[in-house]
Amino acid sequence: MRPLIVSLTPRVLPEVLYERLAEIGDVVFWPSLDASQKAEAAPRAEVLIATSGSRVDKKVLDTFPNLRMIGDFGVGFDGYDVAEIARRGIYMSHTPDVLSDDVADLAIALLLDAARLMPASNSLVREGRWPQGGLPLATKVSGKRIGIAGLNPHAGEGGLFGDEEIREIIPAIEEMKAKGWNVDGPVPPDSLFSRARS
Repeated sequence: MRPLIVSLTPRVLPEVLYERLAEIGDVVFWPSLDASQKAEAAPRAEVLIATSGSRVDKKVLDTFPNLRMIGDFGVGFDGYDVAEIARRGIYMSHTPDVLSDDVADLAIALLLDAARLMPASNSLVREGRWPQGGLPLATKVSGKRIGIAGLNPHAGEGGLFGDEEIREIIPAIEEMKAKGWNVDGPVPPDSLFSRARS
């Protein structure tokens, strides 16, 4: 018999994810079930699927007494009662590091966005105020000192980056130095802000 997989969220994620789930079990979407369907599905559910924003506490776990696994479609699991999940012997998975590159992309985009006043510029054009001017000069990013601090959960106490990340960063830093870029690092966390002010 195929396991019953209950998604706590509506069908809002990319369809390919649901297709993969359907290969291993029967998938139902908890928000779309009526009361009688929920009563029938709850004791049969073996796998619970949720997202980082979901709340999976003791009350939710009590609703599904035969869970064997919980899958989090996300990186964070702040809303999950991890201790209670472990106490019940339920396996839990999440997707660590899946968004690391995306977060880095957005950090660079937001840096450029803020420095170059992109939201204000966009509003000025869309509202037809461009001919009148009024937008102050923006700040360029080139030539600025930028510090990148990462709070890696694997870095150990007091560390910003773990050994593996340092090994990946150092060749990139050396390459930038060879091109004449004003780059240094990695630097110890306690000197990061003093260097930023220099």
